[in-house]
Amino acid sequence: MLYEDYFKTPKSNASINEKLALIKANYRTARELEAKIKTQNITKQTPDLAEEYIIPEYDSPNKSPKINSKLIKTANELSLLDTSTYSDEELMAKLKEYLKCLEFSNWELRLKLYEEIVSYQEMFIEAQSKEDLIELKTGIKELYRKINLLKDLEEEQELLETASSNNNIFFLMSSRGNIYFLENIRKSVPKEYYNVFLILLESIKNGKFIGLKKLNDLSYFEVKLFKVRITFAKLSNNSYIIIDGFMKKEYTSNYYKSMLANKNKQYLEMKDKYLNSISKEEFITIHNNYYNDIIDYLKNTKDLEEDHHV
Repeated sequence: MLYEDYFKTPKSNASINEKLALIKANYRTARELEAKIKTQNITKQTPDLAEEYIIPEYDSPNKSPKINSKLIKTANELSLLDTSTYSDEELMAKLKEYLKCLEFSNWELRLKLYEEIVSYQEMFIEAQSKEDLIELKTGIKELYRKINLLKDLEEEQELLETASSNNNIFFLMSSRGNIYFLENIRKSVPKEYYNVFLILLESIKNGKFIGLKKLNDLSYFEVKLFKVRITFAKLSNNSYIIIDGFMKKEYTSNYYKSMLANKNKQYLEMKDKYLNSISKEEFITIHNNYYNDIIDYLKNTKDLEEDHHV
């Protein structure tokens, strides 16, 4: 039989998804041919076919999901779904639709997508054309993006499931002893939005986390309502650190990303210090006082001194 009898060639006007689907189909055909060659012991009779379509072995993950036709179908659909034009918010919404199925878990879906990446990487080794390489690179990149957002969704769910109704709140401080959250509100937030900040801050305190979102590629979350954002991180089951507060619409996209990355760096530099202090009564009391003072300030009932030192 000829090559064309086994493998399909995409049309010139085929989309990336159609080409990837054909690449995957050809890859599976190659594996089937390899299995047939081994089973029928015809390697010596057809050395060219055996050598050309031999597929390298790889180690399977130690932990595998149960065989589940719904999981396999969903993973295949998701791996081929063209999300290159989706924003993170749009893709998150799409992933939540897939996770409504109760027949498999978040980690099982992620594991199946990792298996897809393994198959893509093997196809990458076998790829013959520059076009195939580019399409496989794009496919792998999008699979990693989907996996990372699935991880973010899992972290959001875990945060909600373990939330306390009376959390300890701490505040990230500058080297001068200023509270970043309060400093930014004073400098850039109109007073008519103070009440929204108040609502969001209290939602972290009481564990309701209004508009919760895990920030992609960062070590913390945000709560949001309208234009208002408060970023925070979980220190322990009932302890959270407020990183910053701002109006998102006030910044360009690039500046916004840069600001978040900078705050992430500042938080990570201080994280161990807070983790070593959050069980100390004196430290808890100091930050409880900060919290109460800031609540009063947001209610426009109290003026605060410029500096708050730890």
